Amino acid sequence: MFRKTKIKLVIFVMVILFLLLTGAVGMIYYTTYRNVYLQNIGILQEYASRYEDGMTLAQLEEADRETEVPEDQTAGNNEKQQNENREGRIQKAVFYSVLYNGAGEIIDVNNQSSGLSEEELKSTAGKALSTGKEEGAYGNLIYIVRTVNAQKLVVMVDNTVLRQNIYTLIRQTVRIGGVLMIILLGLTIRMANRLIDPLDESDRKQKQFISDAGHELKTPVAAIQANADLLEQEIGVNRWLENIRYEGERMTALTGQLLDLARTESAALVKAVQDLGRIVTGAALPMESVAYEHGYELQLNIEEQLELPCDRRQMEQLVTILVDNAIAHAEGEGKIQVSLFRKKGMACLEVSNPGRKIPEEKCSQIFERFYQTEKSRSESGHYGLGLAIAKAIAVAHHGQISVVSTEKCTKFITFLPEK
Repeated sequence: MFRKTKIKLVIFVMVILFLLLTGAVGMIYYTTYRNVYLQNIGILQEYASRYEDGMTLAQLEEADRETEVPEDQTAGNNEKQQNENREGRIQKAVFYSVLYNGAGEIIDVNNQSSGLSEEELKSTAGKALSTGKEEGAYGNLIYIVRTVNAQKLVVMVDNTVLRQNIYTLIRQTVRIGGVLMIILLGLTIRMANRLIDPLDESDRKQKQFISDAGHELKTPVAAIQANADLLEQEIGVNRWLENIRYEGERMTALTGQLLDLARTESAALVKAVQDLGRIVTGAALPMESVAYEHGYELQLNIEEQLELPCDRRQMEQLVTILVDNAIAHAEGEGKIQVSLFRKKGMACLEVSNPGRKIPEEKCSQIFERFYQTEKSRSESGHYGLGLAIAKAIAVAHHGQISVVSTEKCTKFITFLPEK
């Protein structure tokens, strides 16, 4: 019974863990890439700041090589170290530069690497310039655009190695995360077993108790009934014997319902493709006289050729329970209606009756064992087990049952899959 709950718990925990891992990897990638991006932008700005109007790009490169880290005696060790590190990165970086005049024509190109052809470099610089942004990334290049008088200088730096390092970091994080997910899956399954197994065992014992209690009650109740009959033959009819016989009949009915519930919840289904319309009609028609005795007409609206795999005996029992419940609780004017039709690829069985509205808080409890909206119903042979049996039958057939109650009508709706 709790197997589905266990699976849902494991899936829920693993989805949460997967989302957390994905979020962590995404955050690592974003923060690392953003940090690298800003460092490269800083290097580009430092490099481009050395360009002066009238310089050629070769002269800019020469000026960059000749630049030394300024020694500031008042600067702290950390600041000096940062300046040295930044200058070291500038010296090691591979820069690509394209210079445009005021008319937007290329007047100079500086390509430090054979990784890009001059045509590819011009094309990339043109696309970067066309965006209108002062900085950005295009492919494996990060660029800035610097304006000096009427000239525009596009400086780019290769980001391939740093991006590969980031991807390596991400791959390692995913691998480690995958191993952790497998370990956590095992721990989650173990935790789910420790949480759910006691509930499953408790439910199994409860069902076993109901079955055992039903069987144990049958013999003494039958003995009481038999002794009452024999005693009546000896001393004749009296009210004390009538009371014994009445209570015995009530106990017999209760025992029968307990055994029905135990069988429904534990017995294996004998499924076969059945015409559900014929089953519903066959089970509901014998209740027509009962409805008539209570002053109501039983109306059937059955869709033909609605077939599905089911246990015929249990389906008949489901219909009988719902119709009997509708008759027993009917009040005021109206009809007892039984409808069967297809809805969203499922068979839908609706049983409705006129009567008072069932409060919402009771609608959620109405399918519990021994629950009764009116305690006096047990006097008429209703012990709060019928709807519990109906729910067990619906669940056993992978369906569901619910109740909708208004001021004038109460409707029980059962959905059963056709496959």
